[in-house]
Amino acid sequence: MADCVVPGATVTTSPSGFMNMELFAEWLHFFSGSMPASIPRPLVLILDGCGSHYSDKVVDAADALDILLVSLPPNGTHLLQPLDVAVFATLKSKIHNIISELVDEDDNGYFNLSKDDAIKVASLAWGGAKVGRNLERGFKACRLFPLSLVKMKARLDTFT
Repeated sequence: MADCVVPGATVTTSPSGFMNMELFAEWLHFFSGSMPASIPRPLVLILDGCGSHYSDKVVDAADALDILLVSLPPNGTHLLQPLDVAVFATLKSKIHNIISELVDEDDNGYFNLSKDDAIKVASLAWGGAKVGRNLERGFKACRLFPLSLVKMKARLDTFT
């Protein structure tokens, strides 16, 4: 895991390669510990509907860490989740480009990467994806900061 070169990041994996409840509860501790003491509590964490975000263990950890978990409405992440709106598309494109340079596709269009190689690729992509700038733009595009329920509703109305 030493191949992650993103400053301040920590990396772990699960046997399946997907987020699970235990990893998410562990991540909450990392998230809480990475916040400067000058940031007032409670922290607010906006979540999509991923099943790994919701368990007694996760809720208990969030409560103990003074983190408020706020759920987005179902099927609304493409409208209201700043990462989906402004970060993931750029990041996925960077990841695809790096993989295309490093690995040949098989006949079905798939790539085979080890977990260590995947971390290297993700680290390189993160560095080139201008995540900080795009994240700020995502919060503004979703109307989550500065918070505006009127503008948020207007955004929803354009897609319904």
